[in-house]
Amino acid sequence: MKVLFIIIFTIFSLIINSCDKETKETYTKTIPSLPKKARVLSDLIKIRNTIQYYKLNHNDSLPLNINDLNLDLYYNNEYRIEDGSVKSKHYPGL
Repeated sequence: MKVLFIIIFTIFSLIINSCDKETKETYTKTIPSLPKKARVLSDLIKIRNTIQYYKLNHNDSLPLNINDLNLDLYYNNEYRIEDGSVKSKHYPGL
């Protein structure tokens, strides 16, 4: 197992070191942001499912504020309701 880890680490290091500067900058910016993006996606799924449930119980009306849903979210001020859908401020494409 230890040998496999060393081989994978060596290959990854060679790939990164062989890349040009622009590619290195892209990897160093993208890879650390993946956990945050996963948490935002998890929050969006919770919010969207809860809004569907809310609409069923409130005659198809939307909550005025996401905080009204009383959800345990990773990022509380990250989301907004826009035209009947929930968007992330930092990841609007999700």
